[in-house]
Amino acid sequence: MASIKMILDKRKVKPDGSYPICFLICHKRKTTTRSSKIYVLESEWDNETKCIKKSNSQHKLLNVKLKKAYADIQSQLLLADDEKVKEFLAPVVPIKKPVKARKTVYQFAQDLIVQLKADNKTEMPGSMNLQLTR
Repeated sequence: MASIKMILDKRKVKPDGSYPICFLICHKRKTTTRSSKIYVLESEWDNETKCIKKSNSQHKLLNVKLKKAYADIQSQLLLADDEKVKEFLAPVVPIKKPVKARKTVYQFAQDLIVQLKADNKTEMPGSMNLQLTR
């Protein structure tokens, strides 16, 4: 079961001195944060009740938005099975294409010689012929 907490993320401060309110999501000892995109001053955040104080002029509206976002995240996690929770917690990573096996120097040289022979470019200046022996 995943747990969710609302925190004031003091690591990221805006130039006006406000901090983002984030949701800290913990599941099977792995944690991640999701931003609520709401920024308040440290003096306007009540850490005990996890809501915005009345000193903010829009405290009612912002608290309702926070509760709605909290409920949305909670319902997503409750309805999802463990695999979906892992996907939700994992950051978005682009899918990498499988890397082809690289050629050795010998294989590369052999392919180059075959290509040069096909193009009739086997004669080198100074009467040296291309040969590859191992």
